[in-house]
Amino acid sequence: MNNASKLWSEISVVNNLKFEFRMDNNTPILVANDFWKFPDRVEEFFRNGYWWDTSFFGEPSSCIRPGLSALINPEIANWFGMPIAKALASLLGLKYIHTWSMNGNCVNGNMKLPNLECTFPHTDLENTDEWQPALAYNINLTKSENVKTGFWSFNGKKSRFEFDWHDRNLEKKFHKTMEKTLSQDATWFQIEDYDPWKLEHIHTMCYNSITAYPSSLFHNLYMKDNWFIDHDRITIAGFLNTSLDDLDFPDEKLEDVSFAWEFLYLDRIHNYHPKQTKPVN
Repeated sequence: MNNASKLWSEISVVNNLKFEFRMDNNTPILVANDFWKFPDRVEEFFRNGYWWDTSFFGEPSSCIRPGLSALINPEIANWFGMPIAKALASLLGLKYIHTWSMNGNCVNGNMKLPNLECTFPHTDLENTDEWQPALAYNINLTKSENVKTGFWSFNGKKSRFEFDWHDRNLEKKFHKTMEKTLSQDATWFQIEDYDPWKLEHIHTMCYNSITAYPSSLFHNLYMKDNWFIDHDRITIAGFLNTSLDDLDFPDEKLEDVSFAWEFLYLDRIHNYHPKQTKPVN
């Protein structure tokens, strides 16, 4: 075991998680505080870690997020993500939740943007393919009151599930129009209410907390132009996949599981509700 792996195994200890359901401005999120046992050491590990420019692979115009990333090995992601998956699986009446992917994100107000679109609200799920991530989460490793996620509506619709072909065409047209306003040396640009985009809710992430939400919600990294000039904003992002094959809960949990499925839009992803008879493959 190399030194980095040994250190990571020592410090990446997750406390017992207890998620709280929050419906803020009609935005469904789950929050658990006190995530890491040794948050300062994990923060230091990432600040001294290896980062790659998100525009390094492929054309800059195709970059989907700004800043730097630290790709977390899938085996490590699965191991480290187990406490998260276990806590959420219990809420959702599932035997298991699969870790889709996990990566570190590092941004600041001085960074040059590969394209303007990487600052726009987006979703992490584009359709109801069961192999796309159902849930997304962020873990905050930055001691600042300005670590925030914005949740948006487009043309009055907060989720990709509500989109039709007209909305998709309008979204593409908007992006092309906005791209023309970007200079070659543009730094961070925070989109504000700009018809048909509307900012519905700004969620502030406490240090050493985790926030989870449906991956179909429109969201973005919310950061004012003058924030994080002198230091970086570091978070860990993860994505989880759910399957009907893992559905397993006692009858007495039916109401709680049904509520959680509706809250996190799993009934829309799987076109199934826990109160229905479980489909037979």
